[in-house]
Amino acid sequence: MRTWTRAARDMSCGLCAKPIAIGEPIQEVQVGRVKRRLIRCEACADGSAPPDLPERVTLSLSTKRMQPIRKLVTNWADWKAKQAGDGV
Repeated sequence: MRTWTRAARDMSCGLCAKPIAIGEPIQEVQVGRVKRRLIRCEACADGSAPPDLPERVTLSLSTKRMQPIRKLVTNWADWKAKQAGDGV
């Protein structure tokens, strides 16, 4: 199955290795049940991009940053003393 979309990130064409910038039209080729999609630039794809291809959708960052559950030990200088049992 072949679908035309816009690049969501910087990538390169799977055939000619041309760099593809964010927002450029690309053709995604999906073969059978394989999850991986092949990326083609406009020059390597079958035909040209449709004129009614929508602009790149920018996702809003509505997710909140995760808070750590516990603090990690960052005092790595005393690891030898702890192994030796020097009461640290």
